[in-house]
Amino acid sequence: MALKLDELSSSLDAVAVQAGDVAAVPHLIRDMIPYLNLPMNEHHRLHLLRVSRLLVQALETPRETVIRLCWAEPTLYGAILAAIDCGIFSYMREAPNGPVPVEYLARVTETDPVLTSRLMKHLSAMGIFRESAPDLYLSTNLSKALSLSKGEGAMKAIYKLPEFFRSTGYRNPDDATAGPFQFAYETSQHWFQWVSDRPAICQQFNHHMSAYHQGRPSWMDRDFYPVENGLLNLVKPGPNAVLLVDIGGGFGHDLQEFHQKHPSAAGRLIVQDKAGVIQQIPNEPGKVEFMAHDFFTEQPIKGARAYYLHSVLHDWPDAECRRILRHISDAMTPGYSKLLINENVMPDQKADWQITGLDLMLMTLASSRERRESEWRQLLTDAGFKIVGIWSHLNGGESLIESIAVMREIFFDFFGRFRLESISSPVEMERHPTVSPSVYSVTTELAEPTPLAALGTSEFTTINETQAVETQALVPVNNIIMESAPPKAAGFEDDESIGPLAELCYISHHRRNGEIIEKWYQDRDPDLVVLFLFDRRAFYKFRRNPSNVFRDRIHDLAPQNYFCAIYDNVTTIPYQETVEALLRHRPVKEY
Repeated sequence: MALKLDELSSSLDAVAVQAGDVAAVPHLIRDMIPYLNLPMNEHHRLHLLRVSRLLVQALETPRETVIRLCWAEPTLYGAILAAIDCGIFSYMREAPNGPVPVEYLARVTETDPVLTSRLMKHLSAMGIFRESAPDLYLSTNLSKALSLSKGEGAMKAIYKLPEFFRSTGYRNPDDATAGPFQFAYETSQHWFQWVSDRPAICQQFNHHMSAYHQGRPSWMDRDFYPVENGLLNLVKPGPNAVLLVDIGGGFGHDLQEFHQKHPSAAGRLIVQDKAGVIQQIPNEPGKVEFMAHDFFTEQPIKGARAYYLHSVLHDWPDAECRRILRHISDAMTPGYSKLLINENVMPDQKADWQITGLDLMLMTLASSRERRESEWRQLLTDAGFKIVGIWSHLNGGESLIESIAVMREIFFDFFGRFRLESISSPVEMERHPTVSPSVYSVTTELAEPTPLAALGTSEFTTINETQAVETQALVPVNNIIMESAPPKAAGFEDDESIGPLAELCYISHHRRNGEIIEKWYQDRDPDLVVLFLFDRRAFYKFRRNPSNVFRDRIHDLAPQNYFCAIYDNVTTIPYQETVEALLRHRPVKEY
């Protein structure tokens, strides 16, 4: 047994000193050679950088990797923090051209020369400074960047991730007030609240975010997003028309940049952020306006051409993001307003280390995340939006996600209570089927009360006309037996070819507008909620039932079907409010 263990140990020792993937080295070098003769633009630089990282991984032994991860990089982190704190980076930046002696750095920073020498040795070995001779050092572009205030806040955080994960059974954190940060600092405050209560750390965080955005491609550039044709071409005339609302826009850097790059763009530019942030901004005249606003509350600017979120949603879990997005959706003008989200879109494969690193940083601080394209689509669909385009720069960085609000259009009415007047659609951008009714408007004239069939019985009850929408249990039953269901309205055919949905609804195909509307109202079929699903080009009639199945059904259907708005008594009700109202079921009063 001892012999086998010795053999295993020897085998592992041999593996530990072998290069990671020697066979890949020639291929990687061949991949680099053509680029050496090309102009060093950003695309070529990034390609060479990516291949160079792969080359290092192929040549580095497992032993070297472990030592780098366990010794070199953690101590580099500490050395950088110490050098920032004592002023080494600042003095290296301000020193005259030429090598800087360790003795000089120790004297001006009032540090022990031996300690200064040891710190500089490791910083140069890791590429932060360049060692030109024994105890003589030169600045690099990286050291100059770290000497600026923008870089100081980028590395100040302490994490206890392994301990936190053990305490939660290694579950993905999704509670912004009970995540790794709160665990480490023994607080129930959200990260942003905790930081705002500590001005020095808040300043460091702002510096860090400035460093993060520094030098990244901008969607406002002409080779990125079609600003003129996609944004400026349909701006409403008039002095009060709003072009862009930058929600959570901080000090307004993005809209200032937009104005510089598109100075002739018509329409107001408004930056919104919390009152504490807005109060720090000098009150100076200019194109960009500032407004105090909490994005978890109703959006006060209605009908802007575009609502803009830059690095906002990645700070919040999905539930909070949906709240933010729904307030925006409620303020948008269908067919005119759009939502622009400037964020990373995590690739499904071969994601850049900067995005994956930020993803784990967001998880640690705010229980939030960077999202893949499929996750962005799901989040926006759940909040009542449809993505119409995702723009990404050739050189990487953040993408621009353009969406429109298409509030779920639940076609329902208490049949016979209102008289149909006209058919219209508020969504110009959505092409409706040519032979299907769109959203309909109704008059307020009440007809005779319509009896509602009690589910599963032949008895009838009546609905008081003054009862609010939320008193009606307009939800489908989970297991409808077709034979015992109430009689269907004339003109509606059953369709059993769609599997489980056939148990939940009646379906009408290929009917003319007038015929369907006429049949709905003529037969006064009161026990149904009617939805038009665009992808199926069919009307679904859901039975009234006091369960919450409606919520699950509509959310299952929503990703493949998008609608316009809900109309009841000529009052537009956003989708989410109506769903919530329907879920607040109270039994129908019997008379």
